[in-house]
Amino acid sequence: MLLAILLAVSADPVVEGPHFALSAGVGLAYAYAGVHAEVRYQRFAFFLATTPFGDVASQWPLTENATVIAAGLRYFPGAAGSGLLFSIQATRGRYDHHLDTGYVGSDLDPAGYDTYTATIGWRWRWKPLFLEAALGGGWAHDFDHRAIGLDSTPGPLYRRTYPYPDGALAVGLEF
Repeated sequence: MLLAILLAVSADPVVEGPHFALSAGVGLAYAYAGVHAEVRYQRFAFFLATTPFGDVASQWPLTENATVIAAGLRYFPGAAGSGLLFSIQATRGRYDHHLDTGYVGSDLDPAGYDTYTATIGWRWRWKPLFLEAALGGGWAHDFDHRAIGLDSTPGPLYRRTYPYPDGALAVGLEF
């Protein structure tokens, strides 16, 4: 009887308070290549991310004023925020691009792209350091006005949605 009670008590996960993490990495959970702040309570986490490399993430030549923000939720089936990792994330990118991509003096036009992806991966944790890797995919949605002719006149709104691969590789600290 005593052995059964000890086994039952040891099988219960330790109830822990909220944890905060800061990490840097690549992937959509890191706004392409950026920093990620996470709040985890037991097996669930919420995160926000941004990048200083918004122009690279815009995928357009001669972009200006680019910003990328990512947000998402994570689930760790194991205890203490390590082991198997499920993540869903969305990114929002906004920028201005030159209608004539070969001329920096051409008119600017607002454009953007959004992504919605899910990944599965693993987090290795050595308190307070962790390393994570994940793979997955989802959908991307772009919109902009393509120029018509040589005068940089904005064309009609152009939208497209397509499959988009995702992955993550990051290192961070959890407190």
